[in-house]
Amino acid sequence: MWLAEDPHFLFRSLTWLDMPNKPPTAVAAAFMALVLGLATAVTGTPEASAAATGASVPVVSCPSSYGGSPLTGPVQPSTEKTGLPASTASRLALYTDKERTLPPVLGPRRWSCQVMVGADGTVGVNIYPPGTRPQPSGTGHSGIHVLSDSACQGCVYDTVCSFDPGAAKALGYSGLPCSPLAKGEVVTWKKGSPKNNKPPVHDIIDFVVPGHEATNGVVLFDLTKSGGMASEDDCTLPPTGPALCKAVLGSFTQENWLMP
Repeated sequence: MWLAEDPHFLFRSLTWLDMPNKPPTAVAAAFMALVLGLATAVTGTPEASAAATGASVPVVSCPSSYGGSPLTGPVQPSTEKTGLPASTASRLALYTDKERTLPPVLGPRRWSCQVMVGADGTVGVNIYPPGTRPQPSGTGHSGIHVLSDSACQGCVYDTVCSFDPGAAKALGYSGLPCSPLAKGEVVTWKKGSPKNNKPPVHDIIDFVVPGHEATNGVVLFDLTKSGGMASEDDCTLPPTGPALCKAVLGSFTQENWLMP
């Protein structure tokens, strides 16, 4: 059994160690309630989801671990319509936690998955080929890695600092080390600019890490006077899978996953 402690760390290292649970702070718990309430407004109730267009996909419950209480929110339906053409939707599924209260994320159908919710409200979802183990993000192994930093400001910094060096000052983390971009990594700002770190900020940053199985990803970064938030999704699939990655990342961005 693996237990939630720091999904942000495990998102990158994937050292699935058993760690003692600890209760979430009142701030983190309240913040996650706010985030999930906002996510409800985006993803909608089961009735609202059924009214969406496009082909339906199954909603899969993943083995999950919680650093505190399970998430609260509407229970996800057994299927949802995605707005995708049937030829693409037939190869995908939506993945949620075992309580079915986490707003789901897209990944290849019939893959294995894990969800981890940290005591500080951070959330990690890993989707990986059946019969394998999850591998670290950006290492060229097939997989989907999804992360919400919630109210963890140090986690937000770690997610965005390599894309936006000015975020360090804006988040109050000037002088701390920052992992560099991967060799050959290409970054495209779809919304916002690294030159603007004056709240309010709502950035959408695409990135590609080259390789035989290239990693395509997107980072959502919001900055207000009260602090920052970030969510990240990256998709690594064989060369035959670009259309699936495009659908996965497009859905994540459109849903503004776990962002206010």
